[in-house]
Amino acid sequence: MTVHVQVTVVPEAKSASSASPVEVTSHSTPAPASQKPNVQASSSHPAPAPVKSESPHPTSSENYATSTPESSGSANSPIYAVPAPAPVKFEAPQPAVPDYHAASYRKSSELAISPIYAAPAPAPKPETPALQEAPAQAPTTPSQPAAQAPAAKPKASSSPHQHASAPITTGGSQWCMTYSPYTSTGGCKSFSAVAADIASIASKGFTSVRLYSTDCSGLQKVGTAAASHGLRLVLGVFISETGISGAESQVGEITSWANGNYENVEMVVIGNEAVFNGYCTASALVSFLASARSTLKAAGYSGPVTTTEPINILQQYSSTLCPAMDVASANIHPFFNADVSASSAGEFVATELRMLATVCPGKETYNLETGWPNQGQANGAARPGVAEQKEAVESIKKVVGGKSVFFSFEDDLWKGEGALGVERSWGCGHLFGD
Repeated sequence: MTVHVQVTVVPEAKSASSASPVEVTSHSTPAPASQKPNVQASSSHPAPAPVKSESPHPTSSENYATSTPESSGSANSPIYAVPAPAPVKFEAPQPAVPDYHAASYRKSSELAISPIYAAPAPAPKPETPALQEAPAQAPTTPSQPAAQAPAAKPKASSSPHQHASAPITTGGSQWCMTYSPYTSTGGCKSFSAVAADIASIASKGFTSVRLYSTDCSGLQKVGTAAASHGLRLVLGVFISETGISGAESQVGEITSWANGNYENVEMVVIGNEAVFNGYCTASALVSFLASARSTLKAAGYSGPVTTTEPINILQQYSSTLCPAMDVASANIHPFFNADVSASSAGEFVATELRMLATVCPGKETYNLETGWPNQGQANGAARPGVAEQKEAVESIKKVVGGKSVFFSFEDDLWKGEGALGVERSWGCGHLFGD
């Protein structure tokens, strides 16, 4: 619709600031930051609110409503023509395409199939005292003689920490297995059940076992059983959605349990993909690492303190995270790279470890979580299944088993199925010989 307005013009002297009865504002000059609308398309008159894609990933170009620019009248202009409203065309937003530019894998939470995905690391369950066995004869510290202060670890010239390149003990192509002391329904396993599991891990040739947290009396149960079978411990302080404040007490639990005896502790891992999951920032994690290291050192621990994230997170925050890590450690899951098949899982992990060495140069590198699901949906060339899991695990074991922590001892049936239906199906302990 066109609107005509008749205006009676009263002549007046032109000033230096009004050289023309009509001013036209150029769209090539950006508006001040405080006046910029939060849209990508420029317009000289108000446009309808932007329409954004519902995808959790940014698109290469957001689709907003666009309109035809018009001239704006000067405050001193004697004549002003009201322009006809320009037609507004709305385009349906297109789904975003994830950017896989990083050389390292991206997890299923970054795939378009699911906006939310819990990384395949067991989140500790709240301890349920009623479900725990607490027999009087069960010691609260490892059943071994009091240890003298462990020998100082060799220094790495590129790290300020005295234990930055602490060696690990491996059984050739096998080093460590992850373990969570939960029942299939999420309760806490008994001392006897945990003891049987740890005995099985030891019988399969592993030299260490990794815990994610201190709940379910894991330190007492696993620590006692591990000591009786000569296994070392990779201890964990789990950071959940409660953030660092909800995890700080676990450091004190470790020092109280150890009571100065850390002979059996191989490594302490602060957080498991905490930055990736958005539970804390990289800088906050670094502060927590420093605090935890100081507390542990004062209590007699002299081994490495580190954290673990997917490699793309370490790449993104390398200047922040790497200097705070005594060893360079990452969770490397070949299944979450759609171009990797089960047969090439080992080579993929080896390539990622080499990349990790360039991300955090001068530090020993370790893969703190790896494996392959035994059921679920395919992720491109990465297909889950019983046969595929066996092939992938054997490939990883053959190529980099001595520097990898296999995930996990048994299927985590207390979890939901998650994205691709694989979250609970990583149990691989049975694939290693007794």
